[in-house]
Amino acid sequence: MTMTSEPQKTLSETIFAGGGEMGALMRTLRELGAQTAHAKTVEEACQISADVLANNLKDIPFALIYLLDSDRKQANLVSTTNLEIGTPISPRAIELADKASDCWLFNSVLATGENRVLNGLIDRFGRLPGGAWDESPNSAIVLPLTRPGQETLGILIAGISPYRPLDDDYRGFFDLVGGQVTTAIANTLAYEEERKRAEALAELDRAKTTFFNNISHEFRTPLTLMLGLAEDALADRDNPLSLAQQKRIEVIQSNGLRLLKLVNTLLDFSRIESDRTFDTHLHSSSVRILIVDDNADMRDYLKRLLSDCWQVEIAANGAIALAKIHNDPPDLVLSDVMMPEMDGFQLLQALRDDPQTKSIPIILLSARAGEEATIEGLEAGADDYLIKPFSARELMARVNTQLQMSRLRLLQSANRFKNEFLLTVTHELQAPLAAILVWVRLLQTQSFDRAKTARALATIERNATIEAKLVKDLLDTSSILAGKLCLKHQFVDLVVLVQNVVKTFREVADTKSILLIEITSNLAVGNILADGNRLRQIISYLLENAIKFTPQGGEVKIELSSINVDLPLIAEDRMTNYIQIVVTDTGIGIRPDFLPFVFDRFTQAEVPSRHSPGGVGIGLAIARLLVELHGGTIDAASEGEARGAKFTVRLPLNDEPNLDTPT
Repeated sequence: MTMTSEPQKTLSETIFAGGGEMGALMRTLRELGAQTAHAKTVEEACQISADVLANNLKDIPFALIYLLDSDRKQANLVSTTNLEIGTPISPRAIELADKASDCWLFNSVLATGENRVLNGLIDRFGRLPGGAWDESPNSAIVLPLTRPGQETLGILIAGISPYRPLDDDYRGFFDLVGGQVTTAIANTLAYEEERKRAEALAELDRAKTTFFNNISHEFRTPLTLMLGLAEDALADRDNPLSLAQQKRIEVIQSNGLRLLKLVNTLLDFSRIESDRTFDTHLHSSSVRILIVDDNADMRDYLKRLLSDCWQVEIAANGAIALAKIHNDPPDLVLSDVMMPEMDGFQLLQALRDDPQTKSIPIILLSARAGEEATIEGLEAGADDYLIKPFSARELMARVNTQLQMSRLRLLQSANRFKNEFLLTVTHELQAPLAAILVWVRLLQTQSFDRAKTARALATIERNATIEAKLVKDLLDTSSILAGKLCLKHQFVDLVVLVQNVVKTFREVADTKSILLIEITSNLAVGNILADGNRLRQIISYLLENAIKFTPQGGEVKIELSSINVDLPLIAEDRMTNYIQIVVTDTGIGIRPDFLPFVFDRFTQAEVPSRHSPGGVGIGLAIARLLVELHGGTIDAASEGEARGAKFTVRLPLNDEPNLDTPT
C-alpha cells in the first residue's frame, strides 16, 4: 500500500488554521494586534503586550520586554510576563558595555540582528516559572524588536515551553509575536512624536494669539495719544492755532481717525479668521471614510463596522473610487489591494500624484502576510497596511489613529497658514503706514508751501486708501465665510457695467503700455438679476489681476457674451442660459502645479525674474466666493509660465425686463 504525504503548509496557513494548539497561537497574535492598537505610550504598549502573552502560558511560560535608551548604552526592563521585576533573571537594567551583566546575550543579538536561543537556563538562573506546566523551562528565545530598515527599539525574551520542540512553526510564531510587539511600539512612538509636535504647535498658536492681543495695544496707544494731542490743539482757546496750522492738524486728525478704524477692523478680522481657520478638530459625525473593495460581503462588513462612528461610502474598485474622490474627497480611504480595473496600489499612486488628494490618509488591506508585503505597501505611500485576517478592534484603532494623524497634519498646515498670513499682512501694512508717518512728522515740524502741503496730504490719502482696500478685502472674505454678506439683487445691464469698470482701468493699463480690449460679442444679452456692486467687484478683481501680472506692452482682453450650455451644478432649476465673462491676458501665466490653488486665500505664485507685485493674494478668492454666491462658476486656465492666463465667469441669465435702473 502506497502512502502519500499531505502538501506542506506555510506558516501562516498553519497558524491561522485555527485548530488545537495552532488556534491558541492565532488567538495570541490576534489579541496582540487588537489590544496594542489602543496604546498611547511605549510603556503602555509593552505592558499590554505582556498582559496578552500572559493569556498563553502554555506556549510562552514567561516573557520580558526591554527597551534601549536613546544612547543605546543601556536596556531597561519595561514589562514582564509571569516574572517579578528585579530578580537575577529579570534585572531592571542591563549595561551593554558591561559584558558580565549581559545575561541574555543582548550584545550578540544587537550586533547580528538575528534571534538567539539561550539554553541551560536552570543551571544559569535556577528553577524558573513554568507557566501552565509544573516543569521549569530550560530555554528561551531572544528577539530583537527592529522596525524594517531602522534601528532596534528593544529586545523581547520569551520562554520556550518544556513540552514543545522548537520547530519551524513554533519559531515562526515567536517571529510573528516579535513583529507585533515591534509594530505596537513603533506606532506609539509615532503617536507620541505627533502629540509632542501638536503640543508645540498649540503653544505657538497661543503665542501668536497673545501677539495679536499685544499688537492691538501697541497700535492703538500711539494713535490715541496722537489723536488726543491733535484734539487738544484744536480745542485750545488760550493758545489758538493759526488757520494754516489748524487745517494741517485737522488733516492729521482725520487721517489718524481713519487709520485707527482700519487697525481696529484689521485686528477684528485677524481674530475672526484665526478662530475660523485653525479649528482643525475632526468631529466623528462629519468624518467621511471611503471603503474600496470588489468583494460585496467585505464591503458590507466594513461599512457596518465603521458606520457607527463615521460616515461611510463604498466603491467596488479603484476606478470608481478615484472618480468619487475627485468629486468629493473623503477624510480617509480604506482600500483592498487586489481588485479589477484599478487595484489598490494603482489607486494609491493616482491619489499621491494629484496635489489635491495626496494628503488623504490611505490604509491598504491585503491577504499577503509577511514583512515584505508591509514594506511594499508603506514604500508605495500607504499610511498603514493591515493584513487579513484582522480583528474589528484592530481595524477601528488603526482608522482612528490615521484620522488623528491627519488632524495633526492639518494643525501643522494651519500653523503655516497663520505664519504666512501674519507676515503678509504685516508687510502690507508697514509700507503705507511708514509713508503716512513720515509726512505727518514733516507736517508737524516744518512749514511747507501750498504745493508741498498738497503733495503731503495726497501721499497720506493715497496710502490710507491702500490700507482701506486691504482691510475691506479681508473683511469681505470674513463676511462671506461667516455667512453675513447679503446680496442686494436688482436687474443689472452687464454691458454698461463692464464698460464702466473698463474705463476705470484704462489709466492703469496705459501706464504699463498695456492694450486693454473690451468685446461684447452679443449686445442683446439682456439683464441679469444680481448685486451690481458685487459684480463690479468681481470684474475689477479679474482686470486688476490681469494687468498686475502682464508685463509692459502686453494685452488684456475682457469679453462678454451669452451662452447656452448645460451646467446643472450652477443652479437648482438647471437653467441653461448664462452670461459669460472671459478675461484673458498675455502675462506671466500660471504654473500647472499652482493652477488648482489659484483661488485659495492668501496665495500668490512666485513670480520669476522679478519681485512679487504685492498684495495679500485675496482678490481672486473673493471673486470666486462672490461668483458662487450668485449661483455661478469661475475657473482659471493657463498653458504654463509666460503663456498668459484665462479666467472664465458664468452667471445665470435672467431675460425679464429691466425693473430697476441699470447699475
